[in-house]
Amino acid sequence: MSGLEGEVALVTGGGRGFGRAISMALASAGASVGVIARSRDQIDEVAGAIESAGGRALAVTCDVTDRAQVADAVAAVSRRFGPVSFLVNNAGIAGPYGPIAETDPDAWWQAQKIHLYAPLLFSSAVLPGMLARGGGRIVNIASRAAIMFQPGLSAYVVGKSAQVKFTEHLDAETRDKGVRAFALQPGDAPTEFAHATINDPGAKEHLPGMLEILGKWVDEVDPRPVLDKCAEKVVAIAEGRWDRIAGQYLDVDWDWNTTAATERQTRHD
Repeated sequence: MSGLEGEVALVTGGGRGFGRAISMALASAGASVGVIARSRDQIDEVAGAIESAGGRALAVTCDVTDRAQVADAVAAVSRRFGPVSFLVNNAGIAGPYGPIAETDPDAWWQAQKIHLYAPLLFSSAVLPGMLARGGGRIVNIASRAAIMFQPGLSAYVVGKSAQVKFTEHLDAETRDKGVRAFALQPGDAPTEFAHATINDPGAKEHLPGMLEILGKWVDEVDPRPVLDKCAEKVVAIAEGRWDRIAGQYLDVDWDWNTTAATERQTRHD
């Protein structure tokens, strides 16, 4: 029996990149997976690949910032497979780019809706069931941007920073009832997300130095090992192996045993 047999996972932004890798890995480990995104062709491809490999998946189109659509998506997955026990908030957006003084406030705020409002909507939709059953896990796919600053990239950096704080509060409020939350920096891989940044006119105008470095990097790095490593970590979280370090920002490249040992020492001190 696989480690996640009987579990029901839901992955937003599941049609490509990290979301696709995570969806495939969760299904391979035995979970039934709801693959959520706006692009029908992409999520159908992922769900089809899962089912061809003997897994269980349902593709559901959804605007992750629309409360009614989020509720419908969660309901559709629950009707097919049962209540959601594992949520991965992976949907994201890189822009808009440029100084705050020159950025369209509406575009900037729309980015925050994807970074923060969407995880709030999905978490709010699945939490009542998780709390009633006394267990569940939520992973918010963060970024190294959450612990840095980059002029011209405020929409992304602020959104990811807020996402980590959201995770900390979520875990603190639910851990005593068996629900744990994680903010995961998934690694650096040249996915379509990175290529979209390179080709964005706003990024070209405001972040030429970053794009020069990024352009060389995407041609040299094979994304598959990074995607696979992230997916393996997410499966381990879903299996409950890392609950002792929940409620914080975690980098996929850290030694999490060291992180756990440091936390134990800090508590003893």
